[in-house]
Amino acid sequence: MPEDLQIKEYLVSLENKLLSAAVRKSAEEIAQLLADDYLEYGSSGKVYNKKDTIEALQSEPVIEISAHDFEVKLLTPEVALVRYIAVKKDKTIIEKETDSLKNKIYIAIKNYKSEIKKISLRSSVWKKTGENW
Repeated sequence: MPEDLQIKEYLVSLENKLLSAAVRKSAEEIAQLLADDYLEYGSSGKVYNKKDTIEALQSEPVIEISAHDFEVKLLTPEVALVRYIAVKKDKTIIEKETDSLKNKIYIAIKNYKSEIKKISLRSSVWKKTGENW
């Protein structure tokens, strides 16, 4: 297998690892995967550094994220651009309350699960430092 193809497959595996719910809850694993000078630009325009990202992931509800249509471009032998489509499936519990004027009956619908999907275009720059990406 050509070395470029091995690098591309390896970087896709690292991106998928970052999307794994188990890894996202592990501050240690995330710290190993993200560079010390890591920056992320959120959809709101807010900029997150490594520390911010690790803290945010610890309080994030467990969500399923899948990635599709990866493109990996080696910019130099030690720098690569990874682009893909992420689909976030967020299962939330919705609570509704209704009030009957006659009986003043309050009904809470609990455990009604809805699935919300959010699709985003993602990109990451990976830099090889020593033997690690």
